[in-house]
Amino acid sequence: MTENPTTPVELGSPGVDSVTPSPISPNSDKAPLAPPNVPPKLPPRSNSASTKDSGDSVGKKLALRQNELYAWNSMNMHADILANTPIQLKERIEKLSSSEEFWARLLENYGPQYITDKIVEEIEQAVIAGVPSEVRPLLYLKIMQIRAHMDSTMYNGIFKKAKLAQWETTQPETEAYSEGLKEIMQVFQYCISEIAVPNTPDSSHRALKIVERVAHFLVELPELSNPEVLAILFKVDALFNNLSKEEFCYKASRSLEDNTPKTFLHIVKQGIDLSSLFRNFLLSVIGPDMDEDFSIRVLDFVVFEGFDFLHRILTAVFEQKEKQILDLNGNELYSYIYSNEFLSDLHLATLEAALKIAPSFVKYENEYHLMSVNAISGNDSELTNLKETNEDLSLHLKDLKSKTESLSKTEAEIVTQLTEYTEKLKEAQEEKERLSKEEDELRAKYAQLTMNENLTNLVNANKDISNENAELEAQIAELEKQIATKSAKLKKVQK
Repeated sequence: MTENPTTPVELGSPGVDSVTPSPISPNSDKAPLAPPNVPPKLPPRSNSASTKDSGDSVGKKLALRQNELYAWNSMNMHADILANTPIQLKERIEKLSSSEEFWARLLENYGPQYITDKIVEEIEQAVIAGVPSEVRPLLYLKIMQIRAHMDSTMYNGIFKKAKLAQWETTQPETEAYSEGLKEIMQVFQYCISEIAVPNTPDSSHRALKIVERVAHFLVELPELSNPEVLAILFKVDALFNNLSKEEFCYKASRSLEDNTPKTFLHIVKQGIDLSSLFRNFLLSVIGPDMDEDFSIRVLDFVVFEGFDFLHRILTAVFEQKEKQILDLNGNELYSYIYSNEFLSDLHLATLEAALKIAPSFVKYENEYHLMSVNAISGNDSELTNLKETNEDLSLHLKDLKSKTESLSKTEAEIVTQLTEYTEKLKEAQEEKERLSKEEDELRAKYAQLTMNENLTNLVNANKDISNENAELEAQIAELEKQIATKSAKLKKVQK
C-alpha cells in the first residue's frame, strides 16, 4: 500500500471489489447528489456489496498484492541506479538437491498465474516447517523480483567511499556487529544518503533498525553475495517506506476489533492507545530478544505476503493473551501490553494460529480510504475555519510576544537588581565578619585591661592598708609609751 490516501490498492485479483470515489466533472450536466463539502458516509461495517471480499483466501490476496507491489517503480529505484549485473537464478535453482523439489518448482514458476489458494497454503505450511538455508537466498531474490545487483567492482568502490565518509551505524545494545554486517550497513547507509528518500525522522530510524535486523539474518545465509544482500536490503527499505503507517495502524485496530472483540473492547475502555505497539511490532518480532527461528519465519511470511501478514500474527497474539488482558486494568494493563513479557513467548504455534485468522483487509482499506475522502472533501470549509483561527491565533501570538518582551525586560531588571543585591549582601556579610572579628579582639583587650586595672587597684589598696597599718602601729606605740609613763607615775604616787 502507498501513502496515497485516495486510491485503494489493487489486489491483483479480478474478484476483489474496491471502493474508489468518482469525482463529478466540472463540465458535467449532472448535478451532484450532495454539496461538494458534504463528505460521503462511511460504509457499514458488514459484508455489504461495497466491502465484501472475493472467494480467494487471505493468503492468496496478500501474495498477489505483494507480487504486484514488488514490480512498482518506487520499489526498484535503487536497483535502476546502482544495479549493473543481472542475477542468474536458473543455474542456481538447478543445483538444488532433489529433496528440494517443491522449492525448485516454486522458484521456477512463481508469478501471478502460479499463485493459487492451494499453492499459497502449501507455501505457508512449508514456511512453518522451515525454509532450507540454501533455498532462502534464491527465494528472496525470486519473490522480491530482484533481477540485478551491482558488480563487485562497484560494490568495492562504494565500500571504500563509505569508509572514507566514515558512515558508522549505531550498533544495537544487545548485540555487536560482525565485520560482515558492519560492512553491509556502511555501504547501505552510504547509498541511501546518496539517493535520499523523503521520510520522517521517526520512520527513517525505524526503517534503519528493521534493515539492520534483516541484514543480520541475510549475512549468515550461504551463497548470498554482499551485492545481493544489499539489493534485498534496498527492497526491504523501499517496502517499508511505501507503507502507509496510519493505514497500517487502522487495519491492525479493525482486525483486533473484528477477531478479538471482547479483548479489544476491554483495552479501549481502559483508554489505552495501541498505535506504538502496532508501529513497532515488526521490529519487536524480528528483534534480538526474539527466538531467531521464529523471527526468520516471520520475515519469510513478510516477504511472501507483505506487512499485512503482521496483522494476522498480532491478532493471534491478542487471542493467545486474552485471559491475561481481561484480568488486568488501567496502568497494569498498559504496562503489560508494552512490556517485554507480552511478546516473550511467541513460537511456531503462534504462526499456525495466525494462518487461521482471515481479516477483511479490503473492507478495512475501503473504510480507511473513504475516511480520507471525508477529510479531503471537508478541507474547504475547514480551511476557512483554519484561516479564521489562524488570524485569531496570530493576534493572540502578537499579544503574547508583547507580553513576553515586557516580561523579558522585567526579568532583566530583576536579574540586575538581584545581582546588585547579591553583591551588597556579600559586602555586608564581609563587613559583618570583619566587625565580629574586631568585636572579639576588643572583648579580649577589654578583658585584659580590666584584669590589669583590678591588679593595680589591689596593689594601691594594699599600699593604703599598709600605710594605715603603719600609722596605727605608730599610734599604738605612742599609746603604749603614754600608758607606760602613766603607769610609772601611778606607781610613784602609790608609794
